[in-house]
Amino acid sequence: MAYVDSTSATGNSDTPSVAVPTGVASGDIVILACAIGAQGAVFDTGDWPSGFTELGETDITADGHTVAVGWKRLTEADSGSYTFGALGATADWVCQAVALSGRHASNPPVASSFNVQNTPQSSPITVSANGVTAVDGDDLIWISGPDVTSSGAGNGHTAPTDYTEREDAENAWANLSLATRENVSA
Repeated sequence: MAYVDSTSATGNSDTPSVAVPTGVASGDIVILACAIGAQGAVFDTGDWPSGFTELGETDITADGHTVAVGWKRLTEADSGSYTFGALGATADWVCQAVALSGRHASNPPVASSFNVQNTPQSSPITVSANGVTAVDGDDLIWISGPDVTSSGAGNGHTAPTDYTEREDAENAWANLSLATRENVSA
């Protein structure tokens, strides 16, 4: 997938929202990630913006956060914003959307690693991406949603080697960073 554009937004509510990336077209894939500073938040199927399918959701229990990632293949050029339904908990949140022009017209993206480090650490924080097996021509997306505690981890993510950082956003107790690596060799 070739990178098209990405957007970030922050707020404090139970209905996170982010602008649709610019330049999207029919056939593009949009990956949508949301981190909310409330472990009680639940990303139910009906809460995702129209057409999105959840790839994964996890609680970061060290300080009570929830992170979810979903995807959508566009059937036309979306516009406006992607807004979640009520997640059941009002808190600081960060949402990011990344649009990629697809290399494959029917295969969906695969979440091959959804790792959580629930032990508080000082910066720098390292998390291993276990279970990722790339084959020639794969496109990889790295999303980091650290739980910001009093240890001062905060914003300032460093993407893995050979990745291009696309978005990095912080909102009090919620953080997200997104990076891509296109057409890798295994």
